[in-house]
Amino acid sequence: AVLEAGLASNATAEPVAGSPLWSREDALAALAGMYSAQLRYPEAERAAERAAREATVVAPAASSALRLAQLRLDHYRFEAAEAGLQGLMETSMAHQGGALHPELLCGAGWAALMQAKLAQAQTAFDAALRALDFMPSGSAPPALCRARGDGRDALRAVALAGISLAAIRPPTADMHIARSHVACADALFPLSAPG
Repeated sequence: AVLEAGLASNATAEPVAGSPLWSREDALAALAGMYSAQLRYPEAERAAERAAREATVVAPAASSALRLAQLRLDHYRFEAAEAGLQGLMETSMAHQGGALHPELLCGAGWAALMQAKLAQAQTAFDAALRALDFMPSGSAPPALCRARGDGRDALRAVALAGISLAAIRPPTADMHIARSHVACADALFPLSAPG
């Protein structure tokens, strides 16, 4: 209750130059996460929506909107997540000369996959992997299936996991490709050091 009151207070405070306090956006995002963990989805969504509305710079606004879409995915609101991600992708393309962030593409892939929109999910995951300088759909050459240590390996594994699930759904089930992607995702995070 103390943390909630502190975050709520900071979320309404006027920013002060040089203040050690978090920004309103940070406080609202933390509050949304806390509400989500407590299964208080309406409050979580309101806090996340407010963080997205109040962000004034394009990058923080996109970050807040992405957190809102993730919150919606976490709470099984796939259509709402898909709509939010679609809006983010349109904004991102306008501000970044057509380039899309792989995080947006992965989120869109999962939102589509969870609604059984398999072709759409496959397209989004393929695009995410290309944006991550990885291979598109198909068997993954073993040389590509190594951690790069660039901070994006987890995102590659998420896209590979999604694309493998899209590949095993009928009527176009391709178990060879699905197994290849799962093995590749697994190879990105070995449990023990080689040697």
